Amino acid sequence: MKINAALLAGLFVFGTAQAQDARFELGARFNALVADGEPANDMLGGGVFGRYRLNDRWRLGLAIDHSPEFDVERPSEFIGLPGDEAFGDVDAKSTSTALLAWIERVYERPGRRLEWFWTAGGGLASVDVDDASGPLAGIGTYEITQDVGTELIAAASAGLRFRFGARWALETALRLDQHFTDWTVTDRVSGRTGQLDDYLVKGAHLGFTYRF
Repeated sequence: MKINAALLAGLFVFGTAQAQDARFELGARFNALVADGEPANDMLGGGVFGRYRLNDRWRLGLAIDHSPEFDVERPSEFIGLPGDEAFGDVDAKSTSTALLAWIERVYERPGRRLEWFWTAGGGLASVDVDDASGPLAGIGTYEITQDVGTELIAAASAGLRFRFGARWALETALRLDQHFTDWTVTDRVSGRTGQLDDYLVKGAHLGFTYRF
């Protein structure tokens, strides 16, 4: 029994050491992000991500995030065409897919389960927006179409990671994503057009990872 216990303890230590020396991590995360209403408010979604361990302090990361069917709020008002209040708010459904890369600084202590980290990086986002139509306040109607194309993103985050077991971890982080956009809004009825400014998206994510 003593030999078996020593063998199990040795295997555990060996497995833990292997996990600590692992260079790759893969994970999934839930994103809860918000903007200031122009173009959107809530932008919920999720993503998959990976990290490569350069050394004890630094990592390289890559993620694909997807936000399905978030609302672009009252797009007719972006170009000064208020809708009929009796008809209610008319939003446009939108989806966004982003590719992000970053460098990560980790603050960890040997034998501790908790580690702090921050990241800085950037990427690209592809945004598709459905058309929206409705009655104007007064007389007439509008039919809004939006052309977004590809956005550039400057991204930063800071968070906490909790490791359980030799290879698994749970993490949460606060995020700031600055979107640089060429967002054009057009009313097909009147021909009126306008541009949206760059916008800041902020929020948090909750994810889990496996390292190997």
